[in-house]
Amino acid sequence: MANKFVCGCVTTGILLLIGLIILFFSAGTVEPIQYGIKYNKFSKNVESDDVYSGGWYLIGPFNSFIQFPKTQVNIDFSDLPGSKSPGFSTLTGGSTITLHFSFQYQLIKDKIPLLYKLYAQRYEENFMRVARGAISAVVSNLTIESYFSQRQQVGELMRQRLDSDLRDSFATCTGVQIIRIDLPKQQDDKLVDVQVSEQLTSQRQFAQQAEAVNKNIEVDTSISQSVIKNIEAESRASAISITSAAEAENQKALIQSKATAYSSIQEITGLTPSDNLMDFIYYTNLLNNRNSTILVGIDDAQISVLKGSGKGY
Repeated sequence: MANKFVCGCVTTGILLLIGLIILFFSAGTVEPIQYGIKYNKFSKNVESDDVYSGGWYLIGPFNSFIQFPKTQVNIDFSDLPGSKSPGFSTLTGGSTITLHFSFQYQLIKDKIPLLYKLYAQRYEENFMRVARGAISAVVSNLTIESYFSQRQQVGELMRQRLDSDLRDSFATCTGVQIIRIDLPKQQDDKLVDVQVSEQLTSQRQFAQQAEAVNKNIEVDTSISQSVIKNIEAESRASAISITSAAEAENQKALIQSKATAYSSIQEITGLTPSDNLMDFIYYTNLLNNRNSTILVGIDDAQISVLKGSGKGY
């Protein structure tokens, strides 16, 4: 009885181990940034059109995943480190140029099984061949000057043509960047001369505009100074006029006050000019200047009385 129990445990363990081994070899993994298609190692074929995203899957024994990039992939045609191909020569505007550029592609998910059947995993070689043909077709209709004056538009034309051609190979083009353009020396010198001439023309135009602005500033300054002088002259004239009017009013008020005072004296004393009114005024002034000095015996003398000084001249 004990032997049967032990035998049963051993058998169960063996079966469990075999199941775990089968499960281990039946599982497959697709990376999060990859697509996967199921490949049968025994038949050497892709027997399904299913495309798997990142994760763990039970795909059975003798099967595995062939993985493809899910994200955008960059390809350079340049002499930069990591470039997959050097820049290539093409004809533009009657001149041969060497074009350095990069582009980005992204695989169409549901077309990946067809892509594998046509190119296996060497599809990038086909993409590079398509890129050379598409870019050469675009640049053949351009002028050399357009690479410098319309660089962004030229890049977009390249992207549109390359996207159209790559779709026949089950991918899309998401971007194209022109890295560098190598021109023949004669053409390069010609472009430099054109650029220098345009810059000199622009400098002359800027200088003329600056001169015109300076002249306008001088005219405005002259007008402003003239206006300021006119305002100052008017202000001085107004000040003189106001001062003169004030002095006149003051003098008028003084005369009026004296006249009023003399009239009051005349009314109070009952004196008239013929009744020694002037003598009264004279002696009153002497009383108001008690410290004055009186000069006696000098006829027709002009005397200046300084109030509070005690001196007369």
